[in-house]
Amino acid sequence: MSPYLKDAIDIIAGRLCQVAEDEEFRSAVLALAQTLLGQSPNSEPSTNAKCETDSELLSIAARCRLKAKGCRWAVERDRMKRDGAEHSVEIAPTDIELLDAARQLPDCNLWTNRPSFVLPEQLSRCETLAGCFEALAMTLETAEMVVKHDVGTQSELKLVLQLVAEAQSALRLAVARVSGPTDSEQTSAFRWLKAMTEKKRLFVERFMRIEDIADPELWRDLICRCDDIRSQLRTLKVRDRLHCRLLEKLTYQLSLLSQTDDDDYKWLRIATTVDDMVQAGVPPSNLELRKLLSPVLEDAPELDKDTPTGFKLAVRETQRLQDIDVQEDKSDPVSGYPPEVKTAAMLLKGKKVALIGGDAREHTKVALESALELKELLWAERGTSVSSLAPYVARPEVAAVLLAIRWSPHSYGDVKKFCDRYEKPLVWLPGGMSVTQVAFQIMTQCGDRLRAASESKTADTISQNT
Repeated sequence: MSPYLKDAIDIIAGRLCQVAEDEEFRSAVLALAQTLLGQSPNSEPSTNAKCETDSELLSIAARCRLKAKGCRWAVERDRMKRDGAEHSVEIAPTDIELLDAARQLPDCNLWTNRPSFVLPEQLSRCETLAGCFEALAMTLETAEMVVKHDVGTQSELKLVLQLVAEAQSALRLAVARVSGPTDSEQTSAFRWLKAMTEKKRLFVERFMRIEDIADPELWRDLICRCDDIRSQLRTLKVRDRLHCRLLEKLTYQLSLLSQTDDDDYKWLRIATTVDDMVQAGVPPSNLELRKLLSPVLEDAPELDKDTPTGFKLAVRETQRLQDIDVQEDKSDPVSGYPPEVKTAAMLLKGKKVALIGGDAREHTKVALESALELKELLWAERGTSVSSLAPYVARPEVAAVLLAIRWSPHSYGDVKKFCDRYEKPLVWLPGGMSVTQVAFQIMTQCGDRLRAASESKTADTISQNT
C-alpha cells in the first residue's frame, strides 16, 4: 500500500474517532482502519524503538511532553463528557489540536488518546503517568546539554545518567499501572542510556534492571533534583565561557613580554589575570595554565607579600611539576639553543658558577647546569646575609658570579667588592634566569675575560707538558 494512502487512512480514521460521540462507531472506525493498514484490530502501533543518537534526545523529550499533555487531556476529556459538554465545540478542537501536534513529531504515538485506551479507576495514576513523562523529558533535555554541548565533567554526566535511568524506570511502571502498551519513549531512552554508559565506560548503579524499579510517585522530587542539576550546569557553562576569555587574555598578555622595557608592569597584569582565573574556579595546577606559564616563569619577578594569591599558587604548582619532570628526566642537555649558549658552555664546562639572589628552583638549577655543562651551580638564595656571600665568591673553583639584581636586596651590590677582591667576573642578571638569558648576559659582560682565562690555562698546560 502506498505511504500516502496509509497516511490518508490514518488521518480520516483519526478525525472520525475524535469527533464521533458514539463509542461503538469510534471502535468500528478504528478496527476498520487497523485492518486496512495490515494491523490486528485493537492492537497498538509498533513502537519501533531504537538506540537513539544524542541529536535525537530533544525529539524524544518533545514527544514525552506531548504525551504528558495528552494524558491529562484524556482525564479532563472524560470528565467533560460526563458533565455533558458539547463534543463538537468543547472537546473536538482539543482532540484535533493534539492529533495535529503528534503528526508534527516523528513516530509519536498518543496511545492515551486513542479510543482503545481505557482510563483506570484510580485517575490519579494518569496524573502520575503524565508527571513521569515530564520527568523523563526534563532528564533527557539535561542529558543533551551535557553530552552534545560538553558541559560539566564526568561526574556531572554520571549524575545526569542516573536521573535518566530513574525517570525511564518510573515511566515503565507508571505505564504498566494504567495497562498501557510498551512505550516507545521509555524504550528509546533506555537504549540510549545503555549505549551511553558503555561508550563512556560509566556504571549506573540503580534502575537499569527490570527488577530494580523506580517509584513513579516520586516524579515531582525527580524533577526538582533535575532542576538543581540544570542550574549547576548553567553555572558551569557561564564559568567555562569566563575561563576561555581569561585564558585568551592571559595568552595575549604573555605575548607582550619583552616587547618593551616595562616588563614589571606587564607581570603585574599577568599576575592579576592568573589570580582572576583561580578565583573563577580554574585549578592552579590546570594544564593549559601551566603550559602558558612554564616557558616564561624564569623571567617572572620573585613573589612577595603583595603578589596575588592565585598567581602564587599557580607559580608554585608549575614549579613543583617542573621539578618532578626534572627528577624523572635526566637526559642529555637540550639541543637547539642559540650559539651564545654553546659558546658559554665551552668556556664554563666542568666549572662551578655562583648564583646570588632569588629563590632556588630545582628545575632552573638543573637546566643551567645541564645546558652550560657546569660541575655545579652554587645558589645563594634571597635572604642569605651579605657577610655569608663572600665564601661563595672566594671558592677557587668558581669561574663566575651571577647576581640576580631584579630579585635581590640593594645591599647585594656589595657582592661586586667580593668579586673584585677575589678577581672573579661578575655578571648582572637584569632579566630572567632562563638558560638563554643567562648565557647571553655571561657572553656580553664577561665573555672576553672567560676566553682569556681559558686560553691562559691552556697555555699553562702546554707549557707544563713541554
